[in-house]
Amino acid sequence: YEEAPIEQITSLIEEFKKFATAYGITASDGDIHDLLASTLGSQFVLMAGPSGSGKSLIASALAAFFAKKDRRTRLEGSRFLARQEEFLGYYSHLAGQQFIAQSPLLDLLPLGSTDERKDAPIVIIEEANLSPIEGYLSALVHGLGGTEAGARDFRLHSRSDDVSTMDVDVTVPSRLTLAPYPRFFATINVDADSPSPARKVASRACVILTDTPSI
Repeated sequence: YEEAPIEQITSLIEEFKKFATAYGITASDGDIHDLLASTLGSQFVLMAGPSGSGKSLIASALAAFFAKKDRRTRLEGSRFLARQEEFLGYYSHLAGQQFIAQSPLLDLLPLGSTDERKDAPIVIIEEANLSPIEGYLSALVHGLGGTEAGARDFRLHSRSDDVSTMDVDVTVPSRLTLAPYPRFFATINVDADSPSPARKVASRACVILTDTPSI
């Protein structure tokens, strides 16, 4: 994460234009500049727009351009989530002192490896506003507001050691740490059935508005 020369940033624009075209995205130079600036300048990016406006496609293209396959993942939001435990999982004495891991946590755990990899992980959260994101991912909302967070911690349980799960090959640490400088893309539908995100969510994110293309 050394300071990059301006020539390298300039070439990045042309590289992403070619990559986006191959990915099926047609965008103006101004749009390309905005997408790159949003990704490089913010750790939390909201893609907001109606269905069919390209939110998921854009998020996938940015994630694939900036992160290797084993350093990115996609999570699905759902209705009626209120707490992080309902989204990621919880420790249970009644289940043999095991951690009941939900599928989003199983997708995130490989990104929390403790080796010396320097690639920034990228997480896409689809339809993030089906439930209040400040509830089921409060650690994300309150921990990110710019590029200053070198790591993002999710407290998973109060035990000091790793906890077993129903899967004999998977254990859950007390904290899941995503580093270095993780990026989060969240897509939100703007329609009559989906509530808008809370102000404290939007104010901490870089918001990209998308429109359904005219034919």
